[in-house]
Amino acid sequence: MPHILVVDDGALITSWLCEILRREGYDVEVAHDEHQAVQLYGQTLHDLIVADLLKPDSLGLDFMTQLLRHNPDARILAIAGGELIHSESQWNAASVFGSVRVLRKPFSMAAFLEIVKAQLSQEKVH
Repeated sequence: MPHILVVDDGALITSWLCEILRREGYDVEVAHDEHQAVQLYGQTLHDLIVADLLKPDSLGLDFMTQLLRHNPDARILAIAGGELIHSESQWNAASVFGSVRVLRKPFSMAAFLEIVKAQLSQEKVH
């Protein structure tokens, strides 16, 4: 069973994402901030990280880079609000080091699950 780490400080969205993922049979762990996420990710390699990148303590690309340092094969689904902090070229640059996909808010459950399944089905590079 794939192990997914959800990183978000919003209780409502976190609860919704976890419910969707658990209904699909995924094992889900939650981190409410990036420091906790890095600590949890260092202890257990997750198959996928779902992270809200427009949080108050987030630098987005820096956070992804930190996770990718732990595991260059990390698969990340970055959820971003209306305005992205970084340009698309920066997101694409991050994907060179791992499998990074961006899903913009608002999104449907179907769109979310489609990307989750696509990320999990990718073969690891290393």
